[in-house]
Amino acid sequence: MAGEVQRIVAELLGRMAAGVYAVGSFLPPQRQLAQEFEVSRTTIQQALRQLADDGYIESRVGSGSRVARISPDGGPVRTGQRHDTLGPCLDTAFTAPTVTVDMFSLTGEVLDAHLRVCADRVRSGEAEPQSISLRALTPRIDADFKPASPVNGSANTHTLSRLRQLRETHMDSLAFIIGALKREGLVGHTAFEWRDCSVAPMQKLYLLNGTDLVTGFYEVVRRPVGLPDGKGVEIHDVNGLGVTLHRFSAVGENSSPGDEAVIDRARLWFEDTWLKAEPVRVR
Repeated sequence: MAGEVQRIVAELLGRMAAGVYAVGSFLPPQRQLAQEFEVSRTTIQQALRQLADDGYIESRVGSGSRVARISPDGGPVRTGQRHDTLGPCLDTAFTAPTVTVDMFSLTGEVLDAHLRVCADRVRSGEAEPQSISLRALTPRIDADFKPASPVNGSANTHTLSRLRQLRETHMDSLAFIIGALKREGLVGHTAFEWRDCSVAPMQKLYLLNGTDLVTGFYEVVRRPVGLPDGKGVEIHDVNGLGVTLHRFSAVGENSSPGDEAVIDRARLWFEDTWLKAEPVRVR
């Protein structure tokens, strides 16, 4: 039990350091966290209590858990990593009248969190885009998908089903976030498309307004997950939270020599892969 609590604490601290849960924002409900980490709500409550005792969150009955601060050194995430790249880039992209986001990611979890922040900026009047278009490209999770597979080499459909469910949750959320802005009359045009491709998830990639690229390599880590029968299994998990992200910009003060060529190559790769990918409908 203690090991599970510390794993959850470390993961949540890493997400805070990565900007997924910014200071002042709320953590997901306990029921959602319990489902994601495949533990009991009691375990989640113990992890949240430790974070509250250490001053990282403020928890109130009926109000949820709000992030109060992050550790000065970025928490338990490894030294040398940059954690604030996607958020500021997405904020800048939302200052344009036409916003386009092309994403290649395993689940879309990080973009989901940052897009919520941008949507709140639109509602507050800080950003006023007239059009938002999002194309989400994800690797196909089928029987041949090796990430999330048990370390012992056994076949286990539960681990793949869990990953599919997590991905579908974030895809549904992405579609809802930008669709809500149109339904509320805040943005004139919104579009969301999702396609599956037969490409291994070596790195995540975000193309913003065609002028900025944010990308970073995934890490493969070993960690235990719970099974419906109450047993556990150690899997090769793909971790994208807190990994080093590299930014390339073709315009503005953040641009550097050679950035435009990198962005062009990334754009060509995305367009070619997108054409070969299969459309997926959100629920």
